[in-house]
Amino acid sequence: MAGGVRGLNQGEAMRVAILFANPRKKWTAALARMFTGTYAFHCGFYDPAAREFYDISVVPRRVSWDHYRRPWIDAFAFDVDVTREQIEAFMREDARETYSFGDYALFAIRPFFRLFGREAPNSGGVICSELVNNWLWRAGVRTPFDPADSPPSPTDLFLWLSTNGRRIDE
Repeated sequence: MAGGVRGLNQGEAMRVAILFANPRKKWTAALARMFTGTYAFHCGFYDPAAREFYDISVVPRRVSWDHYRRPWIDAFAFDVDVTREQIEAFMREDARETYSFGDYALFAIRPFFRLFGREAPNSGGVICSELVNNWLWRAGVRTPFDPADSPPSPTDLFLWLSTNGRRIDE
C-alpha cells in the first residue's frame, strides 16, 4: 500500500525493527515494561540487504545489525514503504539531532498525564521511536502519532505495526 505499511508482494524494503529485552537477562526490561506495558526498549530501521540498523544513540547513526543480535534481545521487523536512500537522506538532514533523555524520563509519568486525557509534553531532542515515527511521516507513511505531539514509545509503534503491518522474523 503506497504511503503505508508494505503488502506481501512488494519486494525487499527497509524494515522497522522493534527490539525487546529478555527480563531474565536484562534488568532494564522490567523498567521498560513498567513504563510502557511491554519489554520493547528500542527501535530503528533495518536494511536486510546490507544488514545495517539505523537508529539514534546520542545522535542518529548506522550500525551493524549484529550489534543488536544478542541472546537477550528479540527483534520484530515490519516491512514499510521506505527506501534506504530516504533513510540515508533523513540521517544526513538530522545529523544534529540529539537523544532526549527528558522524553525518555517522561514515559515514567506518562500514565498520570493520560488519567487527565493529556499526553506528556515533548521535551525536545528525539528518542528512538520518535525518530522512527518522524522518518516514517517524512517518507509518506502515516502513523497515528503526529510528529508535533508527544512522541510514541517503542511499544506504541510495535502495537500499531502489529495491527497494520506484516511482521518479518529476523
